[in-house]
Amino acid sequence: MLGDQTGWTVTAGMGLLAVGLGVALSHGAWLWAFAAAAVWAGVFPFSSKALSKPLSSSSAPRVGGSALSGPALDASDLAISGEDIRALFDAVPALIAVIDADMRFEYANRAHHDLHGRPARPLAGSGLQEILGASAFANIEPFVLRALKGERVRFDVEIPSQQTGGTPLSFSSVYVPRLRSDGSVSGFYSLSRDVTNEKTVEADRRTLEQRMLQSEKLESLGILAGGIAHDFNNLLVSMMANVDIVRRDLKSGATVDAELYQIEVAAQSAAVLCRQMLDSSGHGSRAFELVDLTSVACEMSELLESSLPAAVRLQLDPASTMAPVHGDSGQIRQVIISLITNASEAISDGAGSITIGSGVIYANADTLAQSYIDDNLPAGRYAFLQVDDTGSGMNEEVLSNLFDPFFSTKFTGRGLGLASTLGIVRGHRGAIEVVSEPGSGTQIRVLIPVLEAQAKPKPAAKIESIDEWRGSGTVLVVDDDPGLRKATHRILQGCGLTALTAASGAEALEIIEAQADGALDLIVLDLTMPMMDGAETLAKIREIDAHIPVLLCSGYTEAEVQDRCKGLEYSGMLAKPFGFVSFAGTVRALLED
Repeated sequence: MLGDQTGWTVTAGMGLLAVGLGVALSHGAWLWAFAAAAVWAGVFPFSSKALSKPLSSSSAPRVGGSALSGPALDASDLAISGEDIRALFDAVPALIAVIDADMRFEYANRAHHDLHGRPARPLAGSGLQEILGASAFANIEPFVLRALKGERVRFDVEIPSQQTGGTPLSFSSVYVPRLRSDGSVSGFYSLSRDVTNEKTVEADRRTLEQRMLQSEKLESLGILAGGIAHDFNNLLVSMMANVDIVRRDLKSGATVDAELYQIEVAAQSAAVLCRQMLDSSGHGSRAFELVDLTSVACEMSELLESSLPAAVRLQLDPASTMAPVHGDSGQIRQVIISLITNASEAISDGAGSITIGSGVIYANADTLAQSYIDDNLPAGRYAFLQVDDTGSGMNEEVLSNLFDPFFSTKFTGRGLGLASTLGIVRGHRGAIEVVSEPGSGTQIRVLIPVLEAQAKPKPAAKIESIDEWRGSGTVLVVDDDPGLRKATHRILQGCGLTALTAASGAEALEIIEAQADGALDLIVLDLTMPMMDGAETLAKIREIDAHIPVLLCSGYTEAEVQDRCKGLEYSGMLAKPFGFVSFAGTVRALLED
């Protein structure tokens, strides 16, 4: 089978094999072609110096339709016998075979025999399906058929091995058509490299990456939980201490207005922290209107200038003309406060300056993709707010944690920091760009899409004072929190209304079905409850009564509430947390509508 007048040049280095083969006799032509195929396939990696001399033969065979030729080698260079070639192929740690048009082995090296547990029995003449088995053959059959049609094929496959007790090994394979002189396909050359260890290493690497990612998540959750606990503990101390003072003062007949005011302040601060946590996730409630970023920046600079250290100078660089954006002016003010606070702390040592700029730019897809919010934002015109400082700048580690909740390079208990800024900007479908280097200051630019089609802003609803209002009617409050049910029950009773409460959607449905038609005037429904949530409860309420007014309560945005209750009719939404005035005022408006 092997020719005996075959010229070779072999160069080996660093464990890599490169083979060049010239053939004089037709009996050895397939080996010459196979070696060329091996180089083409990349099964044997080689450097540019691997082939010391090109090869030649006037009868150069064709591999997949390509003839290979080059200057002839002298017989004195190096002559290798057929037995040498066989020994060389048997030493190669790869599966090498020649398969005929009937899918039978014409040649297979030692690695093939070892894989299938036939070291003493030649594979030549055996069929692929016979040797591999029906299951393994089914995996490679599509590639075999493609090769026999004249197509070069590369693929990965698993083949059971007798060496591993039948456990499959992974191979990276290539099939190269073997062509006759008339161009017809007489079979194909098969080269397969065992990549089981490589895949195992890759799988281990991915597992390690997942563990590291999980560790980072747990670390972030730990920082988040610690920061929330720190801030809420301070608020709870204020509430609990003042409640104790009120209880003692009531016994002695003293006034308690000051203590009640401190409780209210602490509760409002807790509400702000909750809003910031929702903002940091992009789920905070927003009241959108037309906003001029330049006007907001000028307004906030006047308010913030007095709060900065005396050595820090605040400068304005506003655009002369500015396109409006559709945004929540209160949240945009919060963004400016966070950016200015961050810049001021960066200049905590010595004098420096902070510059607030604004303008409009065209941002392409690449620019937006490289920002801190990669939400596939559309290219277009974006209005921007930009804050530059001459502070200490940030290294790569700080930049990578810049928008993490409660992250600070100063001290703990700094609040949500720039995390809420990131969430607010994401909620406005915007982006954030940061440029900073140690010793060179920092530039943070917030991009918000320009409102191209201008519309009149919707006026904010005003809630009238209801201190003296007394109404009539029956209201059902559905919420899983007992404290909220008790508080809203007292508010409704204080306004002269009949109040019913339910701790779940299922309990609410029982109450509704038990009431006579028209007995309920309003249902106040929490959107987030266990078992049966607000949206599911609302759907079942509509099956019972299609017209009863329903007020939804949630800490999420109105857009998200609409999405969760798509196709369901409800009368309004009240954002949590709420107090006496907002709750009673909303109930009054719906009952009097």
